[in-house]
Amino acid sequence: MWRAVVRNNPENPAGYSNDVYHGLIVTLLVIVGLLVSVSGCGKGEHRPVDLYPEDMCGFCRMAVSDHRCAAEIITLSGEVLKFDDISCMEKYRAMNTTVEVAAVFVKNYENREWLPLSGAIVAETDIATPMGSGKIAFADSARARAFLREHSPQGLH
Repeated sequence: MWRAVVRNNPENPAGYSNDVYHGLIVTLLVIVGLLVSVSGCGKGEHRPVDLYPEDMCGFCRMAVSDHRCAAEIITLSGEVLKFDDISCMEKYRAMNTTVEVAAVFVKNYENREWLPLSGAIVAETDIATPMGSGKIAFADSARARAFLREHSPQGLH
């Protein structure tokens, strides 16, 4: 169906029909929505990934069974490496120095919440960890010191 275009209408100076205006507005809203959603996908804060029963350690290939001792590396490419013991994560990093690391997380021994390694206190204790390192993480140094009073490594009591 053809519509007549009236050019000298002050409310519609371009002479377009209402359907054309509606289409332009919808198109602009879609474009703005896409731009807003894509802008949120840039380099942002990395978040730890949940642990699942089928997860295997990225170093020793054992199951990640004791979540209190777990660690995790997220690479710049988005790959997630999970570890059953903080010492496995440390050994992996020492042997894979070319891996571009975006974030490293460790589990808080007391509540099993993820902590950024940069803000965690890693303590060597007499606790039996999956690979026997005794390394566990705490959210603050006061909690780590209190825990170490009861669980310091052999010979350091």
